[in-house]
Amino acid sequence: MSVERLLERLEKVRQERRGQWVACCPAHLDKSPSLAIGQADDGRILVHCHGGCSALDVISSVGLEWGDLFPETDKVYKSLMTHIRTRPKSLELEDRVVSLADEDRRNGKKLSREDKARLKQALARGARSDNFPDRLRWEMELGLADQQLREVEQRLKTGND
Repeated sequence: MSVERLLERLEKVRQERRGQWVACCPAHLDKSPSLAIGQADDGRILVHCHGGCSALDVISSVGLEWGDLFPETDKVYKSLMTHIRTRPKSLELEDRVVSLADEDRRNGKKLSREDKARLKQALARGARSDNFPDRLRWEMELGLADQQLREVEQRLKTGND
């Protein structure tokens, strides 16, 4: 998507410098521009609301989706999303075991010996917590640099999240 497609859906748009704009944030009542918009050299569109709205809230409020912020040719992001979509169904139960153990730990509950053994078995089979795709999307929302994304992609390939 071109940055113009986003800009035409915003109010009080003004260009600050080449590749950078400000506008009123459509995700909250904004009287003066608090939304920063930028276009990276690789074509990615970056959005940041200084009022605290998430990038997803901003783009959703103008009828756009995550994919609209990335160029069609951005293979790094495509491969990350493909990995999320192609997670084997056979690991769903194992992933759930890890998620439940994570939830128990967060709530201060101790795992029984049997639960620890089951968790170890699930991890050995390649299981991950159910929130893994959400965490990856969150990392992408933060606008990690390309090198960091390559590191995330490498961890995905090796199964070390």
